[in-house]
Amino acid sequence: MKNILITGTNGFIGKYLVENFKCSGYNLLFGTTSNTTNKNYYKFENLYVDVEKILKDISVDIIIHLASIIPNSFYEANIDLFIDNTKMMNNLSEFAIKNNINKFIYLSSFGSMVNTKQYDIKDYYTLSKITGEHICSIMEDRGIETASIRISSPFGKFNKKINVLNRFIDLALANQDINVYGSGKREQNFVSVESINQCIQKCVEEKVNGVYELVNDKNISMIDLAKLVVYITNSNSKIITQEKEDPLENTKVCNFSLHRVKNELQYKNPLTFKEELISYIEWKRKNK
Repeated sequence: MKNILITGTNGFIGKYLVENFKCSGYNLLFGTTSNTTNKNYYKFENLYVDVEKILKDISVDIIIHLASIIPNSFYEANIDLFIDNTKMMNNLSEFAIKNNINKFIYLSSFGSMVNTKQYDIKDYYTLSKITGEHICSIMEDRGIETASIRISSPFGKFNKKINVLNRFIDLALANQDINVYGSGKREQNFVSVESINQCIQKCVEEKVNGVYELVNDKNISMIDLAKLVVYITNSNSKIITQEKEDPLENTKVCNFSLHRVKNELQYKNPLTFKEELISYIEWKRKNK
């Protein structure tokens, strides 16, 4: 049976894949740099510097690279974060090239980019993710199939990060007022962890190369997001706008295209954003 190494399996997307990733004919190797007592996990040193040593007697056919150092905000990302993320990617790519693996699937990001064709990168975290895409190009040149999946704001089971979506849900579940910064017209694009899981599985099954953009079909404004959360939770929360300034009021959502994931990977999300949000809120209710 062939082996798939999944990095970052202690992160929220990694945890979801551990539970839900299904691909016949493959054995999954769960990699993490976090302390763990789980005997089914492979414990690596920081930045996967010892990947060659740990897996010296194991034949790896595919790597799914989810692990990343993620800042609380783009503004907090610094040169050290960029260097560490790049070193981690380089350690895994060197292992992949040396051991002639078949495929490398990399979870990338739109990050702070608006015009992705111009690579208008504004922070070190985004720079590290796009650098990872270029390292994938080097692997392609060495005969390894690669897929860089750019995702927008991810949400879903196991995600406990403090962000706007989780803040709205937590306030709604507590029947507390939801303060939407600024006018509430600023838009964002959210992609579910289940969509990410399905797209990665498609990348394992299909022939791939280059960058694939994975987002929801439509963006949603902050005011509409708050209204939807209140409706789903049947909350008594009041929605308040204009009380606080939104420092990101004029931020534009990046341009994207679902052409490649839909036409080349034959990927189709069976659920609407509302349905995905209902499922996530139910999980949060049970895991307060």
